[in-house]
Amino acid sequence: MKNLSWIQISVLLPVLLAFFGPQALAQQTGFAPMTEVPKQTKASGKPGNWWTRRFQAEMDYLDRTDYWGNATSQLPKGLLGIKYDCNFVKGGDQWDMKGHSMGGVLPIIDGDFGSMGAIRLDPRASGGAVFHSLQVSYGITDAWDVYIKIPFMHLNVNLDPVYESRGVASALFGTTLEDFYRTIEKFGRPRPQKHYETNGVEMSDIDFGASWQYYRSRYFAGSLTGRIYAPTGRLANPDRMIYLLLGPELDAGKGGWGLGFSAAFDLRMPIPRRIMRYISILFSGEADFQQRFPYHRHFPHFTKPDYSSIARYGPQAMAGIQSFFPDVSEDAGREYTVYPGSIFGLMASTQITLFRGLDIGIEYDYIAVMPSIVKGLHAAADQMISNTLFSGGSTEHHLQFGLSTSALMALSIPVTLRVKYDWMFGGTNTLPLVDNWAFGVEVYIPIDLPDEEALKKARAN
Repeated sequence: MKNLSWIQISVLLPVLLAFFGPQALAQQTGFAPMTEVPKQTKASGKPGNWWTRRFQAEMDYLDRTDYWGNATSQLPKGLLGIKYDCNFVKGGDQWDMKGHSMGGVLPIIDGDFGSMGAIRLDPRASGGAVFHSLQVSYGITDAWDVYIKIPFMHLNVNLDPVYESRGVASALFGTTLEDFYRTIEKFGRPRPQKHYETNGVEMSDIDFGASWQYYRSRYFAGSLTGRIYAPTGRLANPDRMIYLLLGPELDAGKGGWGLGFSAAFDLRMPIPRRIMRYISILFSGEADFQQRFPYHRHFPHFTKPDYSSIARYGPQAMAGIQSFFPDVSEDAGREYTVYPGSIFGLMASTQITLFRGLDIGIEYDYIAVMPSIVKGLHAAADQMISNTLFSGGSTEHHLQFGLSTSALMALSIPVTLRVKYDWMFGGTNTLPLVDNWAFGVEVYIPIDLPDEEALKKARAN
């Protein structure tokens, strides 16, 4: 028998659980509406029965109150959710302001000095990243829940530059990469480092907040969510920062505190209950806004340039070199302030649930980042920072394909499993991520069980 890859296994497992497990399934907070759970059975006194009673009591309450949803889904009163996600990505070709590929993870430097010729430096960045997140949520009431999300990341990035020159520029900058480095060091620019890897995993920016499901009926639900972002992630060393091609180091966080707000809805197709046992369809939408507050960074330690080697080529050559390698030494190590641009997001998704346990979803996401503003530097240094991805506005278009299951609920194992693939198919002034796979697991723990009166009221409805 041919061996299955880990991706094939992760896709087949939810299918097998959904089709061969009992149809006693429960809600999940990812790609799943509410599912049906068997009625609570009388305790037998056997080992583990305490957990079965506790679990089934909560599931019975969920079933009777018909919890469902995707974008508006949240934990009901007394239920604790612990979710872990792991995301594997690689960098693709950078896209310019018109959405065209620039042929590399980092922009290629093209220096055209007119009659002097030209130079070309392709950084040839490669590597990948693994993002982890741990989210803990708790239902305060049936309409309110709170959460905290702690993200971690591991980066491994390499630069393998390729240098070319032609014309008189070859005599000035040299014909090899080492010659080029020696020349730019005279012009006040350090040679870039070639490798960066995090020491294990490191923390990114934590966010926490609360969600309010202000309306829920059998076919429509709406919710509002507020978030606070904490600057717990590290900022890149300015002398190894990838945005200025000084090395391959990336930020782990955004640098400043922030606020976020989103409004979401779910619309469930009015399918008869007897058919909903086999299939249900859910449409969802969400609008998101995020604003980070100003924060401080430091400018790289560029040295004062020595232009004496190009004096013999005349004033025109001198002007060209000075514009391409301006003197920014007066700002070396200087602290400056970044005023981040607002971030807007839109989401639309369709989810099909089969046999109340297997969920297949497709989602479209649009993200727009407004340009940032830099203050506290002289004009040449300010222009250098403003010309990078770091402060420019960007847009992104994503399609996500998801598969998840809550079939293990049938075995009194309060776990849901999910796998997702993210395809970034368009955007401007951004770095697309490729081979973007995410895998997740969520565990539900009933902390505060509903009392008999609440169960009777739910059953009456």
